[in-house]
Amino acid sequence: MDLYIFDSLSEVRQCTEESIREYNEERPHSSLGNLTPVEFAIHSGQLPGMDGLERRRELIQART
Repeated sequence: MDLYIFDSLSEVRQCTEESIREYNEERPHSSLGNLTPVEFAIHSGQLPGMDGLERRRELIQART
């Protein structure tokens, strides 16, 4: 996004929202042991109603 020229304000908003979502939800964070926030929540048992190990396998498969 550093040198990208946008065609409209809505394009700026969409790109910004996607970048923020990716940063907050998909990107591994060093402060979380290089896990994504979702993987960390699963590992720590913070996602109710879901078997952590099963969900972790799903996430790993989705990455490949």
